Amino acid sequence: MTPKISVLVQVDVGDGTVALGVTGQLTEGNQQALVSLVRRARSAFPGAAVTVDLVRVESMSATALDLLMWSLEMLDAATAPVTLGIPSPDPTGSSRTPAGSTRFPRKETR
Repeated sequence: MTPKISVLVQVDVGDGTVALGVTGQLTEGNQQALVSLVRRARSAFPGAAVTVDLVRVESMSATALDLLMWSLEMLDAATAPVTLGIPSPDPTGSSRTPAGSTRFPRKETR
């Protein structure tokens, strides 16, 4: 099965913010979709502060994160920077996935 991400876009016109909440598995192949969403958010809401929240991502490869950060830096050259929320890896180091990916503990909500 192909790893997928799900993105919830929250716009607060009053505060001038756009937040992209990401869940699923971030890979080298699907990280570019986030860059496209940031571009769309910037064109739809010029001047808005854009945040990409990766805290709820189940897993991500280091390469995917590097590619995403590099792509966002290229976008940021002409506009305000994107804020990137990155989760902390599991401190026990017990849940690793293959190919250098880190699996992050899911947060339970009730």
